[in-house]
Amino acid sequence: GYTCVLPLTTTELALVLAAAGGRGLALQFRTTSGTDGVENWLSADAPVLGEVAAATDGTALTPTAYLTTAAAAALYSPRAQGYHAQANATGNTTVTPATTTFAHREIVTFSGTARTSVVILALTARAAGDTLGLRLNLPAAAGIVVEVRNATDTGTLLLSLTSDGTGDDAALQLHYNGTAWEVFAATYPTL
Repeated sequence: GYTCVLPLTTTELALVLAAAGGRGLALQFRTTSGTDGVENWLSADAPVLGEVAAATDGTALTPTAYLTTAAAAALYSPRAQGYHAQANATGNTTVTPATTTFAHREIVTFSGTARTSVVILALTARAAGDTLGLRLNLPAAAGIVVEVRNATDTGTLLLSLTSDGTGDDAALQLHYNGTAWEVFAATYPTL
C-alpha cells in the first residue's frame, strides 16, 4: 500500500472516499483538542464511515454524504483519568465515573453513627480494563457497616466491613472485567 499525508477538508475527504470505490481505503485522522491542545490519532477503514456518493454533475455534497468534523470527533472519544470526593452521613452512595474515564479515583468520607451504608459502583459506560481506586474514610465511631456492591444496592457484594471506632480507613483497587467490577486489592486499615 501507499502512505501519504493529505490536509483535506471534509468535502475533499468525501471525494477521496468516493474515488476509493470500496477498494478498502484505510484512513488515519489526527485531531487536536481545542481545550487542551492534545493530539489524538484515529484509524478507520472507509466502510466504517458509510457510503459516499460521488457528485459527478457538479451538485454540492449534502452534509450526510461526507465525514463532518463532528462525525470524526464522534469516532474518537478520548478517555482520561477522573477524581471525585463525596460525603456519606446516612444512606447509600453511588460512585459513577464519567463516561470518558478509564481510571477513576473516588474518596467517600463517612460520618455519623452505627448503620449500614452501601457504596454502589455504577456500571454505566464502563469498558473492560477500566480501574477504580476507592478510599473509604471512616470516622472514629463503631458499628458503621459499609458494603461495596456492583450496580445496585442489592448487587453482587464485593466487600463488607464494620468500623471499630479507631477511625481506620479502607482502600480498594477495582478492575472492570467487561460486565462487572472485581476487587483487585483491598487494604484495611490503610494509611
